[in-house]
Amino acid sequence: MKDYYKIGATPHNLDGPLSKSMLWRFNESPYKWKYGYDEDSSPTPAMRLGTLIHALCFDENDYVVSPYPDFRTKESREWRDEQEKLGFTVVSEKEMITAQGASDAFNRNPFVPNGFDTEVEVYAELCGSHCKGMIDMVPHEGNRLYDLKTTASIKSLRNLESIIFDRGYHWQAAMYIDLYNSAYGTERNEFSIIFMETSLPYEIAVVTLDSAFIELGRIGYQSAIKRFQRCVESNTWPGIVPTEVKISPPKWAFENKNN
Repeated sequence: MKDYYKIGATPHNLDGPLSKSMLWRFNESPYKWKYGYDEDSSPTPAMRLGTLIHALCFDENDYVVSPYPDFRTKESREWRDEQEKLGFTVVSEKEMITAQGASDAFNRNPFVPNGFDTEVEVYAELCGSHCKGMIDMVPHEGNRLYDLKTTASIKSLRNLESIIFDRGYHWQAAMYIDLYNSAYGTERNEFSIIFMETSLPYEIAVVTLDSAFIELGRIGYQSAIKRFQRCVESNTWPGIVPTEVKISPPKWAFENKNN
C-alpha cells in the first residue's frame, strides 16, 4: 500500500497517475502546485492520529507503542530508528489509547457495514488520464463505497455538508465510484462518508451523498483533469487570478459611501 503514495503525479513527474487530493490542490492554483509544492511536508499531530485510527479500524498492525516519553536520549532514538527500519510506525501510548477507543466505537456502530475489503487501490483511465484512488471500504455486497474521515468535532449536519464541499469530498466520491466501476466492470453508484470524532465518546455520523452531490463532484474532478491536461500540454500554470483583469467597486462600497 505504501507504494501507492510514491507513484502519483507531482510537479517533477507529470506522467504519474492523478489522485483526487492532487487534483484538488492543483485546481486551487496550478501555479502554486507546480512551483510551490512541498513533497516533504510532515504530517500534523491530527493527521498522525487520523492515520492511526484508520489503521486500527481496518486491523492493520504496523504500529508500535514507544516505551519512551520522548526521543531526546541516544538510547530512545536508536530504538525508534530500529523500529522504523523494521517497518513499524512509532506512536505514543496516548495516541494508541485514543485510537483504540475510536476503533472500538467504529466496530460497534450499527451503521458501519459488515463484510468489506479495506483500503482497496484502484487504477483506471478517466477522461484520457491515468488516475488512482484508495477506497477505504468496499462492501462485499451492494452498490455503495465508503470513506472514513476523522474530525475533532461533529458540530451539525450543515457543518458536515460544508466540510464535504470545502474539502472536495464530493469529488472523491464521484472519482472513486468511476474508478472502481471502470477497473472492475461494476455499476456501483452510492457513496457514504463515515465521520468520526477523535476524542471521547467518539461520536460517529454516516453521511450518504445523493446523486446530485455526486454528479457535482463528477463535474468538478473531470474539469480539473481537463485543466491539468491543458496546463501540461501548453506548459502554462496560471495562478488563482489567471489573467490581467479589470474590476469595479463592490456593491458594499456604494452601500457604505455615506458612513
